[in-house]
This record gives sequence, structure tokens and C-alpha cells, in this order.
Amino acid sequence: MPLVHHGDRFRVMIRVMSAWRRKASTLFPTLKEELTDQDYSIYMLFFDLLPLSREAHVSEDEKVLRKIYGFSEWCLNQSSGEVSNAAGVAFYEHLLDVPDLRSKVIPWLSPNVIAIVRPLWAERLEVAEFDQLERSIRNRKTAKYRELDVE
Repeated sequence: MPLVHHGDRFRVMIRVMSAWRRKASTLFPTLKEELTDQDYSIYMLFFDLLPLSREAHVSEDEKVLRKIYGFSEWCLNQSSGEVSNAAGVAFYEHLLDVPDLRSKVIPWLSPNVIAIVRPLWAERLEVAEFDQLERSIRNRKTAKYRELDVE
């Protein structure tokens, strides 16, 4: 983000926050009520999306997964530190907490996401788990991240 005056910085933050809320309310209509509450933060949204992603993996609901992963990657790539940080620490950092779902998660992660989030996983996972993750990423056969569409 370019250097701006304090008042301009506030306007830029409001615009970015409005964008994530607007995009999330379109993608996740079941969370529309929460998203209209100004106290509902981007961090809270990701803490709600995390269990939704796990449920979608179990039920193999690719439509929901496409929305969650597309939105999460969009947020991770935003210039707003708060929006990108929330995607990293409230979603991606915890994405691999359920070992049985790791193999299902990996195809949904773009090389860009993996490169950005890898250090967070290295901190959270045991060495053997992280090594297995690295092997799984190198050996993945499908790449569903190409199908992402955040509208």
C-alpha cells in the first residue's frame, strides 16, 4: 500500500473491509447475518469457514470448497495486512489440524498459498508431519486450485 495520510489510510481500510464483507456475503449466504454485524471481524469469518471447509471435505462438496478456498486465497493476496493476516493465521494455519483431511486439502492449495503459508505449518506441525506434508505436496496428482472462482 502506498504512503498515505492517516485519514486516507482509514478510507483505504474501510474500502478493503467492505470488499471482503461484500464478497463473503455473496459467497456464503448462510453467514449474511453475521457479516452485517460490524463487530464480526474477518478473523471471526475465517474461524467460521474452517469447520465449514472440514464438513465440505467430508461430504466432498466441491462447490462449497471452491468458494472457501477461492475466498481464502483472495484474502491472502490482499494488500491489507489485516485481511491477509486473518487468512493466514485464522484459516490456513489451522487448515491441517485434522490429519485425516490433509490429503484432501492439498489439491486445493495453489503454489502461491503453499509458499506463503509453509512457514506457519512448519511451526505448528511435528517434523515428521511436516516432512510428510512436503512429500504429499510434491507428489499430488490433482490440482483443484485451478478451478477456483470467487465471482
